[in-house]
Amino acid sequence: MQKLTPSLIAHPKDRVSTLQDVQTLPFFQKTKFSALRETTAPFVPMLDGETDVGYFDSFESAEDMAKYAEVFKKQRDVEAVQEKGLGNRNNWVRYFPLLYIEKG
Repeated sequence: MQKLTPSLIAHPKDRVSTLQDVQTLPFFQKTKFSALRETTAPFVPMLDGETDVGYFDSFESAEDMAKYAEVFKKQRDVEAVQEKGLGNRNNWVRYFPLLYIEKG
């Protein structure tokens, strides 16, 4: 799991972007990609119809968007760190706790 999360939240130019990239991640080493269609899904949503979007947040709802405020701030900080050498270093602690070393 340690390599999976950084690979998915990395800057777009460094992010896992192809199926082949995904297949090489240690997290998926036991996954048989050639047999995915025959595999039983761990969760099957109960839909009211083909256009049911009840499992997704509404990005037109202020209440739903408020849930993402912290995520948007972290993304801005991460991009600033990577692109400009700026931003709040403490955001990395939450995502990569094993990489944080106290200066002493």
